[in-house]
Amino acid sequence: MRKLIIICTFVIALTIIYIYNNEKLPPRTPIKIINRICELKIPSNVNVEKYDEQWNANGDGYCLIILNPDNKEFESILSKIRNSNSYQRLPIKNLPNGFYLIGHITDYLPKNDAIGYYKLKIINQNDGSYEIVIADMKVKKIIIYFSIV
Repeated sequence: MRKLIIICTFVIALTIIYIYNNEKLPPRTPIKIINRICELKIPSNVNVEKYDEQWNANGDGYCLIILNPDNKEFESILSKIRNSNSYQRLPIKNLPNGFYLIGHITDYLPKNDAIGYYKLKIINQNDGSYEIVIADMKVKKIIIYFSIV
């Protein structure tokens, strides 16, 4: 009887941990990564157009995620971005002196005539580590990129 109580308590504890920490548990998916980085709570059914991630043994690397949501999902995400104070209007400007957006993101950056929003978080200006979230209204895509150097 005592063993049964211990086993049941253990199973209940594991279930509670799983329910409240589901976003942090494996498998590592693009949507889970996005929800942890950009705090937008993207629905799990959004179409992921590109997911490219590469990390070195020392921890340096990058992660690129491009979402191609349908119109309704894009408008929902865009309304969350508009309600947030941390996003700025495109084009990307006001970068700190000596800081440049480098890496694979340069192939996907919107042109100067782009319409949309972006959020840039510089992790370490000295080595070029940063996170960027771009919502491009012309092509209706969400681009998430982070680089740790």
